[in-house]
Amino acid sequence: MLDAELAFDQADYGRRRLAYSDISDVQLSRSGWLSAHDEMAIQRRGGDVEHVHVSSGEVRLEHFGTVQRHKLRNLQRIRPSLACLRRAR
Repeated sequence: MLDAELAFDQADYGRRRLAYSDISDVQLSRSGWLSAHDEMAIQRRGGDVEHVHVSSGEVRLEHFGTVQRHKLRNLQRIRPSLACLRRAR
């Protein structure tokens, strides 16, 4: 991952940023075919789970020197690797 933080627009809160070093797992699910937001469950490294409504966001990855951008609405799960967690600190 190129960024140290997961950035997204929360439907009822606005722009949020969460450090990948604090996240152990993120699960996303579509609320409906034409819904204005998606459901996201964020599991923190301490075990707490936060459920939010996400209206937009993306994850940037580097794959063999090429930057890839993936919209959150197209993903089902994000699991930050240990290498990413070490680099983010």
